[in-house]
Amino acid sequence: VTDTRLLLIEGIKLASKTFEATRQALGWAVDEIDQFVIHQVSQPHTNAFIKAFGIDPKKAMTIFGEHGNVGPASVPIVLSKLRQLGKLKKGDRVALMGIGSGLNCTMAEVVW
Repeated sequence: VTDTRLLLIEGIKLASKTFEATRQALGWAVDEIDQFVIHQVSQPHTNAFIKAFGIDPKKAMTIFGEHGNVGPASVPIVLSKLRQLGKLKKGDRVALMGIGSGLNCTMAEVVW
């Protein structure tokens, strides 16, 4: 049985360490990133992630209401939707952020 509350808490802890390391390595300032594309599994998970890192919710499109938990596929789906809506412009800085249930984490930046 998965303890989803503990998984969320530990996931945010790991993501915080990864976020800080990535931010330093790539020179991120949260307000300089144009879009945050987050691996979304649920509204509470995504909202906790957004709050923990001080991300403007307008810069983090959510899709779980429409698609449910599609796991890591949420990243390319969000990128596709952002592109379709014209929300990605040449030169935009896009943060790609993923947390896996086995408590692994990855973050990267794409300059569109």
